Amino acid sequence: MNQIKRTHIPLRREEIRDLAHHFRERYAGWPIERVAEREKIILLRGPSPANQGGFSNVTIEEDSDGLLRPIPAIVINTAYRTPHGEPVPEREIFWHEFYHSFYSPASNDLSVDHDHYSTRGALHAQEERRAQEFAAWMLVERLALGDTPHDLAERYAVSTDLARIALQSRTGQTGFD
Repeated sequence: MNQIKRTHIPLRREEIRDLAHHFRERYAGWPIERVAEREKIILLRGPSPANQGGFSNVTIEEDSDGLLRPIPAIVINTAYRTPHGEPVPEREIFWHEFYHSFYSPASNDLSVDHDHYSTRGALHAQEERRAQEFAAWMLVERLALGDTPHDLAERYAVSTDLARIALQSRTGQTGFD
């Protein structure tokens, strides 16, 4: 039986910016617990030795009318650190995984395996970049002339890695000191 695969058109940088602007206006100043409750997301936290900040998943539950409905969940690794050993704030992980929950396709919809190569790695890396850009637009509101990643990290309580992405996505700068 042939399966029809859903076509996914990734969001462009401008669309990611606009999407983040929409959610930032809606949830300005809200703690992630309240956002999760409003968006009907199951939010779980805990330390993990895994080398990832978190993950998102969607489970399917049957409601009282017998209809199947998706339930998004975000799991935050509270022990996660950047490759430089810097702790990553939970809200940074939350917004990254929020993007994946609603705007990244399932990995099996993205990849094509051939006899000698696969597109899985490249497409996964692109979606990770998009999720990081979304989190950067959510959490770093404004840049000032001469800002460095360290300035932004302190001002907005984000990792310097995310601050560097904020600089890159807005100015094309590398953000390296």
